Amino acid sequence: MPWASDWWLIPWAQLSLLVESVDNDKEWPVTTDMHVRYYQQPRSGPPMAKATVVHRGRRLLSTECAVRDAEQRILTRTTATYMLVPIRG
Repeated sequence: MPWASDWWLIPWAQLSLLVESVDNDKEWPVTTDMHVRYYQQPRSGPPMAKATVVHRGRRLLSTECAVRDAEQRILTRTTATYMLVPIRG
């Protein structure tokens, strides 16, 4: 069971990144693959999440998210791939 202090950071970080990376008037991201790895529990401070785009193609978007504690130790890492589905008018 993941520790309760950081599980909610992952979807919010990923969602924030998708909002910035996708034009929702033209395409919708659909999750095709997601992996979550829990490495260790935090030792200190509030956990912080940072999500980044690893690859953006015409139809696929790949992202990564890392949650770190105050000592910058990686607690959780996720990778996700989204298919960009065009919206037909």
